[in-house]
Amino acid sequence: EGASPNGRVIALLDDNIKTYWHASWKVASDYPHWFIVDMGENITISSIELTRRQDNDKGQKGQRFYTCSDKDAVNKANPDSWKWVDQGAYTFDITKNTPQTYRLTSNPVARYIKVYFGTEYKGSGAYAMLSEINVIWSRTINLND
Repeated sequence: EGASPNGRVIALLDDNIKTYWHASWKVASDYPHWFIVDMGENITISSIELTRRQDNDKGQKGQRFYTCSDKDAVNKANPDSWKWVDQGAYTFDITKNTPQTYRLTSNPVARYIKVYFGTEYKGSGAYAMLSEINVIWSRTINLND
């Protein structure tokens, strides 16, 4: 929110743990919170790393990951209509400043990653927040192209 780098989703991708994404706080919003990362093309995802907002233990205690391939995101303007594949629920250590790695055992092929914070993951604060997301992936080769 606003002009600073903090609060906006782009802060998750800037390689700077001092900036952070934060669910809306100007207009309070209840859980669930989520964001979607567009990888630009289908990739094979092996794991996702999340780093908490530094020195702040009031955030979420876990999350679910969902993935969606390019072909399953038919109406690009409406992510609610996409065919999301649940990759599982994971706990999040709100006291750890270093990256936390989550292995996606099915190695999904996807373009979009949705990180979802349901009410069951609510921490002591009302908001979800992170400083970084990193995706460990490999390029998917389609031999039919």
